[in-house]
Parts: sequence; structure tokens; C-alpha cells
Amino acid sequence: MTDEWNETDDNWNLDGGSLLHVFKQGDSVVFTDSDATPGSVTLTNDIRVNDMTVNGGDYTFAPAAAQKLNGNTLTVDGGSAAMNLDATFSGLIAIGQTVGSDGTVTVDGANSKLTGGNELRVGDSGTGALNLTSGGKATASGAILLGNNSTGR
Repeated sequence: MTDEWNETDDNWNLDGGSLLHVFKQGDSVVFTDSDATPGSVTLTNDIRVNDMTVNGGDYTFAPAAAQKLNGNTLTVDGGSAAMNLDATFSGLIAIGQTVGSDGTVTVDGANSKLTGGNELRVGDSGTGALNLTSGGKATASGAILLGNNSTGR
């Protein structure tokens, strides 16, 4: 397991395990996982990220209290992201964006919502799934596209 801040590409790179570190406001964040251990991200404050990417592994994003996650874009190109919180991205949300990718986002719980400012694409050029469970919600001020160039579910 290697958790590190990579100053070369200005991304937080996580490889396995749980992440309990505080993000710097405005950071771009990349989650990758080469093992089968699910990771958890606990937010202890309201967080503003630039771009957030999940490129593998299964992660749960949850607040320690009633925090919010805000950012520019969210891309899930492999693995899954469970959003158990209020997450807003002003730009594009893409689940399964690249050819051959398979991404899943689950928004779980009555107080959980995923909001996209530009578009919400499920299965853009890869395979994508958006699961809304136990009252979870997903909205976009722009278009919501399912299976845009591939398979959305």
C-alpha cells in the first residue's frame, strides 16, 4: 500500500487501503488501486478539489459530519465510487469515460446527492453505471446522457 502526494503531477495518488489525510483545497485528486482492498475516504471538512478521478479500486466517500465535496470534474474510469455525501461538480461528471473502461458510481442515502453542472455522462465511451439507492439523488444542470458512445446502465 502506497499513499503519497505526487508533487510532479500535483495529484494525490492512493494505492490500496484507506485514505484519512486532509486534502489541500483545490488539489486534483487521483485514486488508483492495484489490490482488492476497498478504500475509504473520510472528509473531516468541506473539500474543494479541482478534478477527481477514480482509475481503479472501490472507494467509499463519506463525511465525518455534514461535509460537502465540491469540484470541477469527476471521472470514474475503473472501479467504483460510493458517494455517501453531498457532492457537487461544476463541470462534467463522466462514469466510464474512455474506451474499454468500466466505472460505477453509487449515491446512497436520503441526504446524499451528486450534482453535475455541465453534463452527467454514464457510459460515455466505456461502460458506466449510476446507482441511486436508499433515497440518493443525481442531477445535472446540463444534459444527462446514458450510453453516449457506449453502454450506460
